[in-house]
Amino acid sequence: MSIAAISNAVAYQPPEPISRRHQEDIDGRQLASALQSGDLAGAQQAYNELSAFGRNSSGPFGSAALNRDFKSVGQAIQAGDLAGAQQSFRTFANDVLMNDIQIVGNDVRNGNLAAAQQAVANFQGDFWAAHGSSPRQPSTAATASGSDVPPTTTINAQA
Repeated sequence: MSIAAISNAVAYQPPEPISRRHQEDIDGRQLASALQSGDLAGAQQAYNELSAFGRNSSGPFGSAALNRDFKSVGQAIQAGDLAGAQQSFRTFANDVLMNDIQIVGNDVRNGNLAAAQQAVANFQGDFWAAHGSSPRQPSTAATASGSDVPPTTTINAQA
């Protein structure tokens, strides 16, 4: 191989680092998938990974009510109660999505369109984590192939 052939080769570019927020979505999706498939050991591992994020403003630990919902999921998993864990997760996921919608509404009412744009992106990631699909696109190649990459969408908000 000549030097010219090497110089024309595409240089390796490492993958972009996954943001903390996207990693939360991935861990949430793994928890939902494990519960859906009845894999309590996998659910426990995903729950532990998600709980390692602790309290923060970008994820499921933003309020005391969401923390209670989340802990309920973990308690059911620990008890080996698959049906209880699945029900607790549905409650938790619905409450997370409702919280996301409230945040979007507050940001729009306050005229903070940049924050609203981020809140919509957070909603989309949380929806994907809970349901395995994007709320705007019920079926995509990434989710059909089982990809662990949350959807990314650019949203343009104009006043």
